[in-house]
Amino acid sequence: MSMHIYIVRHGPALDVGEDGIRTDAKRPLSAEGREKTQAVAQGFAKLDCPVTAIYSSPLVRAEETARLFRAVLSVDEEVALVPWLVPGGSTMDAVAAWHEQQAQGTKGIMCVGHMPDVAGLLNACLPKEQQHHFQFKKAAVAHVCFPGEVAVGQGQLVQFYTPRALRVARWEEDQ
Repeated sequence: MSMHIYIVRHGPALDVGEDGIRTDAKRPLSAEGREKTQAVAQGFAKLDCPVTAIYSSPLVRAEETARLFRAVLSVDEEVALVPWLVPGGSTMDAVAAWHEQQAQGTKGIMCVGHMPDVAGLLNACLPKEQQHHFQFKKAAVAHVCFPGEVAVGQGQLVQFYTPRALRVARWEEDQ
């Protein structure tokens, strides 16, 4: 059974010091960041990807991004806040969680985190010869498919979506 993983970088957030934000962990999405991330989620929804579970870093900006995607995609399950998506989190814990979900019949998982960790997570999915220095813009989405069992280096990059491409995609069928 194949498994689809969607790796997402959080949307644009306020900086430490803005609006009284004192720590990196407490940085929320900015008003513009919420608007742009909402548009990205709407464009992603047009792709009709099978997302049934969403994992997120517990840092505020990632959690807010995950909740925006959850609402737009109408995912039933609550967003799961996990330590392996915080900066410096464990790739092996991520793969173990995906493997467990695959065993339960899950077909699509979204994971929302931070740079450079999301790029590292994407590279861990891919065979060595397909690894690259990926630059995730804020709210970018990478789609990886594991045609067989989820394991390090066994995934295939299906598509790397820039935020701009997804924002444009939300209008394409409506025009």
